[in-house]
Amino acid sequence: LTAPVLGRLSDTLGRKPLFIFACMVITAPSVCLLLSPVNLLPYLVCTVLRGFAGGPNGIFPLITAYLADLYPAEVRSKYFGWSFAIFSVGFILSPLITLFDRGASNETVFKVSVAFNLLSVLLAFALPESLARNSRVPMKGGWRNVLPFRALNKLFHCKITLVLACISFFFTVCENGIETTIFYFLNDRLGFMEKDNARLFLILGVSSLFVQSIALPILLKFASDSSVLRIGLVSYIFHLLLFAWSTSKWMVDANMLLAGFTFLTFPAINGLMSSVLSGKDQGVGFGTLASVRGIAAALGPLMFG
Repeated sequence: LTAPVLGRLSDTLGRKPLFIFACMVITAPSVCLLLSPVNLLPYLVCTVLRGFAGGPNGIFPLITAYLADLYPAEVRSKYFGWSFAIFSVGFILSPLITLFDRGASNETVFKVSVAFNLLSVLLAFALPESLARNSRVPMKGGWRNVLPFRALNKLFHCKITLVLACISFFFTVCENGIETTIFYFLNDRLGFMEKDNARLFLILGVSSLFVQSIALPILLKFASDSSVLRIGLVSYIFHLLLFAWSTSKWMVDANMLLAGFTFLTFPAINGLMSSVLSGKDQGVGFGTLASVRGIAAALGPLMFG
């Protein structure tokens, strides 16, 4: 729920300070746990602060707003897709550790993870500011201009942004709800084990990386953002149906290739949202969308579990 506030602050103070703050808050709990594995109080305090900052998902609205500052509306969806494609690399690396584990301890893996987090903080300091001072929301008027409620009211009175928020909500509820049960289903029906699950994530990561970095730019040459969004949603429907119809492991593996096309959904939504928002409302707009997704992500497991 704090994502709109962080987004509005980025509209006011610039993207870079909030980006650095988000990276530091995300990294802090892991660093505390590494330095003090016995005394958990610093870790718990930093974890609470990380939650208020939106956790790892809190950084995506800032990345999206950053890209919206740099590129014109007609090409933003492509770059949004590329940013999601970079995230997909994590879907590839994590399963590889499980599939090709050579005896590395959990402590070693954790230290490597902390090192990557610290690297992200250093890279955040190296980023140039993307939002020009004359494009920022002025601080005049105090916190009334920083708190996002006025912008939220404007967003939800716009038919397009309201429809996009509803699509994001229901899609995320379904996606996160099914994630809580799908591996139990595959284990009961087809005997999936840990290595099988890791293989699925690897296939999904490779598929989504291909779709968002290669297929999406090609599609956008021939189709609008709304058409790409429809393709993503229809792909998701067929993906779920094929899960239900799968009778062997190879069918599930093949289905994960189709699942990559469901990752067209959020770059298209972000592209449509970005084209509607003014330059001064990109941060709060994407922060609001992240909050909608966050609420849906919490409700999904409760409904499906």
